[in-house]
Amino acid sequence: MNPVTRDIILAIVFFIYPFFLLMVSKGLGGIGFGKDHQRKFVHAAMGLVVFFIPFFTHLWIALIPPIVFTAVNAIDYKYGLFSQIQGEDKGNIGTVLYPISFIILMLVFFGTRWWGLAVIGILSMAFGDALASVFGRALPTKTYTIHGETRSYGGTFMMFTVTFLVTYIVLLSQHQMLEITDVYMSFVAASFIIAAIATCVEALSFNGSDNLTVPVITAFSAWFLLAVMMHGVLGDQSIVNQPLFQ
Repeated sequence: MNPVTRDIILAIVFFIYPFFLLMVSKGLGGIGFGKDHQRKFVHAAMGLVVFFIPFFTHLWIALIPPIVFTAVNAIDYKYGLFSQIQGEDKGNIGTVLYPISFIILMLVFFGTRWWGLAVIGILSMAFGDALASVFGRALPTKTYTIHGETRSYGGTFMMFTVTFLVTYIVLLSQHQMLEITDVYMSFVAASFIIAAIATCVEALSFNGSDNLTVPVITAFSAWFLLAVMMHGVLGDQSIVNQPLFQ
C-alpha cells in the first residue's frame, strides 16, 4: 500500500477513535458512572493513541488529527458541546491543551528511536492524572491546596506510582539501546526522579494546564536524564557514549 494512502487510513482511524470513546463513555453513564468518571475514562483511553502514532510514515499527516482536535476542543471549551469532555470542570482548558501536548511531542520525537519518551510523558498524564483524580476522591486522605486547587495526598501518591511504573516499564523495554549493565537499579533511580518531577508538576498546575505541562516536562525530563545516563554520569559508568537520536 502507498505510504500516503496508509497514513490517510490511519488518520481516519485516529479521527474515529475519540468519538468511539465518547459513545463508550455514554454507555458507562447508562450503568451508573458519573460524568466526571466518564470524562476520566475518555482522558485515559485517549492516551493509548501514543502507541498508534509510530505507525504513521509522514509526520504532516499524523499531525492533522491532533490539530483538528485542538480546534474542536477549543470550540467545546467555549460552547460546551460534549458533556463527556468537560465533565464537572467547566472552564477547564485542559481539553484544549491535551492534543497540543501530542503535537509538541510528535514534533520532537516522531520518527526517532526515542518515541518511548513521548510514551512516558503522555501515559503519565493520561493514566496518572485520571487515576489520581478517581482514587483521590475515593480514598479518605488529607488534602492540600495550591493555586486555589485542592488535591488529596492519596491522589498525589497515585500520580507518582503510575508515573514510576510507566517510566520503568518503558525504559526497561528499551534497555538494549542503552547497553547498561546495572539495568534495574539505574532505571529504578531514573523512574523515581522522573515520577517525582511529574508529580510536582501536576501538583503545581492549575485550570487543566497539567494536560500540557505534565506530558511535555516529563518527556523532556526523561530525555535529559537518559542523556545523562548515556554519558555515564548516572548509573553504571559503562554506559556507552552515543547520541540520543540516530
